[in-house]
Amino acid sequence: MPIGGIVDERLTQWLDEPQWMILAVKLLGVPQFKQIYGYSATSELLRMVSTLLVDAVDRLAYTHIFIAHVSEWDFILVLPQTQAKILERHLHRRLKKTFQYLVSDGENVPGAQHDEKPGYSLLRITHDMEIHDLQLLKNMLV
Repeated sequence: MPIGGIVDERLTQWLDEPQWMILAVKLLGVPQFKQIYGYSATSELLRMVSTLLVDAVDRLAYTHIFIAHVSEWDFILVLPQTQAKILERHLHRRLKKTFQYLVSDGENVPGAQHDEKPGYSLLRITHDMEIHDLQLLKNMLV
């Protein structure tokens, strides 16, 4: 999954593409998850979410969608607004099932608190928000 300069280049292009939007997938509670379950489980969680994002796009047969890792726990999808609603619903349904499984699987882990369980949020960023600066955009994504 792209990171760094490639992501900056695509986000700069997005600033001039009003028919496109960004769907940000933010993973929540990952630092606490890492403390409890360790590095390997956290790496597996990130790999699982990455695979889920790519698979969701593939299943819907969408093309020209840019998927990237923008920070340690945050991903983005840059896509045409016409494809956003269906993909967002699909991602929400799949992420919800994934995180419900993780939460139920960790219910009996010693030291795990309810607020330490991992989760996610989806954020839509459109040109209606009048973002014209790359740094402002990047700040919204992490």
